Amino acid sequence: GWTRLEGGMPEWDLGRLVERLHSRYCAGIVKMLEKWRGDWMKPDDEDTAPGADRPGGLVARRVNKRLRGTGVFIYSTHPSQRDDAEDEWEYSGPRWYVTCTEAVMRRYKSVGVAPPPPPELQELLWPRAEDRQRPWLTEIGWTLVPEGSDPQVMHADICSSTAEDARRPGRGRYHHFAWKLGREDVCTTNVVPGGFSEGCATWDDYERWTKVKANAVIFDSEMLHRGAPTKPGAGWSHTMTLQVCSGSGWPALHERVSEHMMRYTQPFGWEEGAAIDARVGELWHPAFVKRRSAKTGRYVVALHPGGEERGGLLDSDIRYRQPLLGARASLSAATPAATFRRREPVEAFHDRGWHAARIARANADGTYRVVWSADHTFT
Repeated sequence: GWTRLEGGMPEWDLGRLVERLHSRYCAGIVKMLEKWRGDWMKPDDEDTAPGADRPGGLVARRVNKRLRGTGVFIYSTHPSQRDDAEDEWEYSGPRWYVTCTEAVMRRYKSVGVAPPPPPELQELLWPRAEDRQRPWLTEIGWTLVPEGSDPQVMHADICSSTAEDARRPGRGRYHHFAWKLGREDVCTTNVVPGGFSEGCATWDDYERWTKVKANAVIFDSEMLHRGAPTKPGAGWSHTMTLQVCSGSGWPALHERVSEHMMRYTQPFGWEEGAAIDARVGELWHPAFVKRRSAKTGRYVVALHPGGEERGGLLDSDIRYRQPLLGARASLSAATPAATFRRREPVEAFHDRGWHAARIARANADGTYRVVWSADHTFT
């Protein structure tokens, strides 16, 4: 139900975006939470927002008033609880989650899709072709836990009160990424291997958990887990997180998440103009995305060179641009290796002239995606 990501969180536009939002907003949010420390254990009896009935709900509503318009929202998650607590409702402190889903949706509104996971993550998450068809981003943000907190109440992120559409053994459909900003820091989430009980925890589950210990991990969102205790005097703990849903898991998600919360999900996909590889028959060809149908999720691409169009392609028929092979590989070998870093300011030659830009991505075939400084479009 979980695995380490050796080498940390792979390079992914979504990961870098949430890290920038964390840098912009986290310190201010912590300052506001500290301001109202005396009200931390109070729920919010006047609101119906997620987590309003938990400790920290009242303070979360106050913070959200000041975050209005930013696309960032804070809510109370499953609270902290001493392991020797005698009553299941005997909580010792609040925990919060800062979601950036609305800000991310705004960021990619013009293209209609969020950037897919890098190839190595897609292989890990969705080994079956049907899982790669129209996958979704379901949550993105970071946890906020005060220093000296007891461990979190055991829970599952996604669960159902019925046995309908239950998770099949060995077939994950909802996955939760967690990673630390500092390369030397580690996630210490407590997980219950094989704990797929629709979120229902017993005292036995509290006896058989194990601690993950890695800079970045992925675990199944339907598995029982809890946040670890935090050390006194160590300051606030924050863990970056991102949750995804496979294409085959999408129908069952509607039965597990409220209609209101489903509005804050976004499909993964390839935006118009993206340089990709397209599978035609049994072979992969360099191509560019011409358009994507929001209704069916199918693509029309233009093969390169030549511009011949091919339609009806699925997400599994498209991948990030790979190194060129054969004669093209020998031709590209004469080209100097990539020397420009992501977000580096450059001048790029396009349309018979040099223009100011920033590097957005280095493709595997030695080409770059750049964002033009003048109008913020890309090539």
